Amino acid sequence: MRVKIFGILIAGLAVIGCSPDASSQYPDGQEPAAAPAGESDASGGVAGPAAPQLNSEVAADDPIRLAVIGPTNTNLSEQAGRSVVINPEIMRSEGEWVFVYGPVRNIDGSPIDWSTTPLADAAVNGTMDGDVAVVLLNWDGLDWRVVEAVIGATDVPQGGWPAEHHVSPGLVGMEGG
Repeated sequence: MRVKIFGILIAGLAVIGCSPDASSQYPDGQEPAAAPAGESDASGGVAGPAAPQLNSEVAADDPIRLAVIGPTNTNLSEQAGRSVVINPEIMRSEGEWVFVYGPVRNIDGSPIDWSTTPLADAAVNGTMDGDVAVVLLNWDGLDWRVVEAVIGATDVPQGGWPAEHHVSPGLVGMEGG
């Protein structure tokens, strides 16, 4: 019985010893207010949409860039039948739209052996030209979703996207035509 009481007493002292005092976390006494109830970000913290004007060079640390890479890689991985990543050489944003262009690679950055993927026939038959992907994403109010994605196009798949999706030709690199 004495051991139990002693144990409880020690545990109680440990809890009291670990309790923060007024000077431990907010020395100036300015504890931040709690977030207002019911005012949460409906997107779950995903960045979007982009600024309304054309941004022809989305920076590497831009939250929009970070937000669209996940859905882009997921879509391209589904097409390739394995986990792959895009190495964006071009990324442009305009309002609720983002355009991404770049080579698709294995997770470790190495080139993909397309003969071991669901795209093997296209690679062998010449209906796939290289490993470059072009991707168009749209902000749906909660997240970025892939609207168009093509790997190894033999033509310019984004040529019709301005008319089809009502995006500016400059966004998809078609401003001259």
